[in-house]
Amino acid sequence: MTCTLERFQKDTAEHQLTISLDEGLHRNLRISRPQSSAYHYNITTWPGYLCISGDMGCFVFQRVEDMFTFFRGKPDEINPGYWQEKVQAGAGFEGSAAITAEPDFAAYDKRLMEYLDDFIDGLDPDVVEDAEKIEQATEAVEYFKKYRENSEWDIVSRINNWDASEAGGMVLEDFWEGHRSLQKFSFHYIWCCYAIVHAIALYDAVKASEVAHG
Repeated sequence: MTCTLERFQKDTAEHQLTISLDEGLHRNLRISRPQSSAYHYNITTWPGYLCISGDMGCFVFQRVEDMFTFFRGKPDEINPGYWQEKVQAGAGFEGSAAITAEPDFAAYDKRLMEYLDDFIDGLDPDVVEDAEKIEQATEAVEYFKKYRENSEWDIVSRINNWDASEAGGMVLEDFWEGHRSLQKFSFHYIWCCYAIVHAIALYDAVKASEVAHG
């Protein structure tokens, strides 16, 4: 499932902004529904950093001195790919994709079908031996698609233990090359991207009102 702007706006339709700290670049905001913690989130900033935390996860970004200037924009103007590069984490971190992405199960099926198509292209269906290989490979792929679980562990296990002898000789050489294409941004990460822009808009509205009323 992919988070859309419409889904985010539905989740936060009754949310209000509470500012508990507003001292220059040091800010602490809470955005939540009155008397409810459902879909609440907090925005905390300090020089060079912005942290979003709450019901939908926690992400820390680093880019410019005032991170509000980095994220400020229209509700539908999120840039998850570029923002992903700014995600920070602690020691042993293996890259922002590790916490902002999740397996794209349909992409595994598509990639496997591409291997099958390439395999079939190299065979002649009018030759008995080749026809048998095509049938075996096709059955192996269909079995994978039908019985795989929506679990990264299950899919990785099945791919790594692929038995070419039972698939007409079809091998999955270099299957994991470019494996990022087998991932998509997680629902929670996209939700948080929308949330950051949302929080800044609410904050800006409050500051503009303060100026207007002297």
